[in-house]
Amino acid sequence: MMKTNTRLVCFLSAFWLTFFAPLSPLYAVDHDQSFAYFGRGLSKILTAAFQIPRYMINNTLSQPIGVGTVNGVIAGSFYAVRSVLDGTLDIGRGVAPYAKYAGLFFL
Repeated sequence: MMKTNTRLVCFLSAFWLTFFAPLSPLYAVDHDQSFAYFGRGLSKILTAAFQIPRYMINNTLSQPIGVGTVNGVIAGSFYAVRSVLDGTLDIGRGVAPYAKYAGLFFL
């Protein structure tokens, strides 16, 4: 019984190494692109606080004063939340290639 399991394991290992191992990426991480995603995400998060005043001033000057101000607050809040979420996702995308090294940090 034990010999059959050993043969099966050897067969499956050889099958995997023959057909699926060459499909795994062997290239290095593109550091420039990862840092660009991280920087873009950080800038989106840091500038999210300025979205509400920006849209408030823009809509107040282009629409009637009461409607433009309220519309600017609503639009600015929407774009502020969107900017924080986009920035978080960009930072995650930039940091994801380095997640395999996180285990070394905790050793």
